[in-house]
Amino acid sequence: KDTDGNRALQLIILTACRTTEVLNAQRSEIDIVKRIWQIPPDRIKTRKEHLVPLTEAMLEIINVQMARYQSDLLFPGTRFKKPLSTGTCLKLMHDLGYINHTGSKGHYVPHGFRATFSSWAFENGAHHFDVIETCLGHNVGNDVHRAYQRSTLLDRRLALLNNWCAMVT
Repeated sequence: KDTDGNRALQLIILTACRTTEVLNAQRSEIDIVKRIWQIPPDRIKTRKEHLVPLTEAMLEIINVQMARYQSDLLFPGTRFKKPLSTGTCLKLMHDLGYINHTGSKGHYVPHGFRATFSSWAFENGAHHFDVIETCLGHNVGNDVHRAYQRSTLLDRRLALLNNWCAMVT
């Protein structure tokens, strides 16, 4: 389907970001030239800025959304200055048959794609623990490790996300 909900779910899958991070994504956070999405600390569970290196597949979705809307929100909802509802992606998964009709979510929810990404990346074996966990926006290591480890691992995360995008697309 060619819908905002479909593209939002695709971006959730491709970026391994949380649903609310994607639905609240803003045009002003995205640098198309540098191919970086800079999510501010107030929208991240760890309360630290999260940089997402953007693959071609991600940029295609972002470019469609930017062309469709003048809003700063990439996925504007029907309510003024509010994003699409998180229920939009759940409904899409329900309509595709991934959530059963009894109302039970079973094991299939948009957030589950983060676990799928993590499992695939660890099984793949080509990427280091720090790279995988940083893609997920998790804190890695103890306080001492984090005090000394200042790298964003952007190139290595981009390589991982390119591998992931190739696998899921």
